[in-house]
Amino acid sequence: MPVETVRVQSRRVVLLAEDEPQLRDLLEAILTQAGYAVIPAVDGQQALELSRSYTSMIDLVVSDIKMPRMTGPELQEHIRFERPDAQVLLMSGHASGALLEYATSHDFIQKPFEPNQFMDEVSTLLNRP
Repeated sequence: MPVETVRVQSRRVVLLAEDEPQLRDLLEAILTQAGYAVIPAVDGQQALELSRSYTSMIDLVVSDIKMPRMTGPELQEHIRFERPDAQVLLMSGHASGALLEYATSHDFIQKPFEPNQFMDEVSTLLNRP
């Protein structure tokens, strides 16, 4: 299915950047089951390319922080500039000091997390005024 057709079928579009295939597939399934249209990407660079080629609104970008080619924070910078209406949720399983600082100052979820916890974060972000 072409990416452009997903907007018609769902109220909200989520761009998902995760380099671990199993987690990406799981999160895509959870989001799809909840009624979201999902655009999956293998890393931040591909996510940015997909964002730039997708002409409709992207409501939320969910991104791992540590990925090859482009990190989540780098992707977030581009998204904030190019799609200021999109929300961004960063996630990581690493517990370094820099990531802990991110967790307190940005929209962030620590891996591992339960599906309900993840969907609560998604819902909170998408329901912001």
